[in-house]
Amino acid sequence: MRPAACLSTGLIPCLFLLLACSQPADATADAVSASPPATGPEAVDAAPAEGAGSLVGEWAVEPALCAESRLSFTADGRHEALMDDGGGWQVLASGSYERSGSELRIVFQGVGQQREILSVGPEQLVLRHDDEALARATGSDEVVLYRCPPTADAAAS
Repeated sequence: MRPAACLSTGLIPCLFLLLACSQPADATADAVSASPPATGPEAVDAAPAEGAGSLVGEWAVEPALCAESRLSFTADGRHEALMDDGGGWQVLASGSYERSGSELRIVFQGVGQQREILSVGPEQLVLRHDDEALARATGSDEVVLYRCPPTADAAAS
């Protein structure tokens, strides 16, 4: 996404997309085949159940921003960047993820990226990344995300 697009659409959704979907700056990420999210018994291994130490749920870079934009990790291994456009939640980007201990692998458009989970709890998720563009934009190779309450869309289903 071009910097001008970040200014016109808001910085926070752009940071979410950089975190969730950007190809690493060195462009050496492993290409992986696109596959549908795991379902049934396979989903248990793909993503942990929702809980205090689980990625499953919705996250924002600031608690107050939960009303505007979120990152979502679902129990079936989907990963989405969401934005409320005033008329409801829109999916800006989606892919899949797998967690193995402290390693988080996110796949978007056939490109996989690694993130390190430094901590995950009932209120916060702290990730480390090696994305130079994101580090320049945020001033850090770590990002803290805050758990959001479920969206009205999620609560209705």
